[in-house]
Amino acid sequence: MKKHHEPVLNKVLLIDDAEIDRTISMKMIEAVNLAGEIVVKSNIPSALDYIYKLLDRQEPLFDVIFLDLNLPQYNGFHFLLELKQAMYKYEELKKIQVVILSAYLDKYSEMAFNNFSFVADRLTKPLSPEKLDDLLTKLKEAELH
Repeated sequence: MKKHHEPVLNKVLLIDDAEIDRTISMKMIEAVNLAGEIVVKSNIPSALDYIYKLLDRQEPLFDVIFLDLNLPQYNGFHFLLELKQAMYKYEELKKIQVVILSAYLDKYSEMAFNNFSFVADRLTKPLSPEKLDDLLTKLKEAELH
């Protein structure tokens, strides 16, 4: 994938507890100039707290959230359920697309993908320029429909 001159997305949120995975994901997102801003959170409570603060301040939200499903204490499903509930109160959340990140795609990542309409894709870790290229194609196709 060639590096884009201008970021394709304004802002992405990366939620992952594993430092090595966060580092690789950030470097890949930066390498292809996918987003103008990358916000990183290592757990669900801090990610949700950050999202609610943005909503309260009426600041711009994320175009895409990269979500690791396998997190300690609160896993990715907790986040997806909370986000779905919050969409009833905050209309602007409905524009966000979630991308599931997992070390391997299993029945849990498939359940998340199939049961939440805002989950745009699921990708195995580590991220690569090719995976991000495929993701961009899917996101563009989704915008057209």
